[in-house]
Amino acid sequence: MLKYKAEWYGVTLIEIRSFNPTTKRCHICGHINEELTFSDREWVCPNYGTEHDRDFNAAQNIKIIGLQSIKTPREPREEPVDQSALADGMKQETSSLVTE
Repeated sequence: MLKYKAEWYGVTLIEIRSFNPTTKRCHICGHINEELTFSDREWVCPNYGTEHDRDFNAAQNIKIIGLQSIKTPREPREEPVDQSALADGMKQETSSLVTE
C-alpha cells in the first residue's frame, strides 16, 4: 500500500533491508552493539560515549541509509517557472537611502 501511494503522489519511496541493524548501530561512528537486547531501550556507544535512545538511533540510521541510497536529486514534478514572466509582473523596490 505504501509503495502504491508513493507512486500515486509522485514521491520517492526508499526501502531498506529488514535485517539492517538500525537499533544496534551507532549513528555517529557506526559501531554495532551486538549485546543489545530487545528489552534495552537505551545504550551507550563505547567508542565515543554517545548515549542512544534505541528508537531515535534507529530513526537516524534509517535516515542515513535513505540519504545514501539517493543517487540523483529528485526530478521536479511540474514544469519550471519562466522567471522572466515573473519579473515583468513584480514591483521594483526603490532605494530607501536618502541623499542630500
